[in-house]
Amino acid sequence: MAESFLESDKYRYRTHLTQESCTYFGVAPRTNPPHGGLVRYDALMRLRWLSAAFITAIVMALLNQYAISHTLYWRYAWVDTPIHFLGGLCIALVVIALFDRMRPLLLVAVVAAIALGWEVFEAVVGVPRENQNYFFDTSVDIFMDALGALTAYVIARASRWRL
Repeated sequence: MAESFLESDKYRYRTHLTQESCTYFGVAPRTNPPHGGLVRYDALMRLRWLSAAFITAIVMALLNQYAISHTLYWRYAWVDTPIHFLGGLCIALVVIALFDRMRPLLLVAVVAAIALGWEVFEAVVGVPRENQNYFFDTSVDIFMDALGALTAYVIARASRWRL
């Protein structure tokens, strides 16, 4: 006889983190998840966060293409700022989808490191800049990426990472 969805152990949710990961991330183990302990809920939550990241990436790509085709980056210096915010938000959404829990400082640090790598890539490739103050522009870009990550953390804390 075929076993039902609720009886099958292969669909069970991992109801608690390992003690090592709880210590590392500084969280208390969850022994009673609010969703009844099924992996389906966790998979749907991950899918929602990845879908949000995908939609954010599409919006960011469309805005970037529009800004490049209409030379907005070179006419208005501030156009780069919301794109970096969306970039930080998108990266943080992917990280949130991959991890059960994360400290806000670690999430922001991961996104800032990726943003710093992007800024180094721009400098090595030689992206043309009209702005003479490269250090200030880079600092604002990394700050906006971190702000996007912090925004994603606040949303995750209110929804996915509730205790």
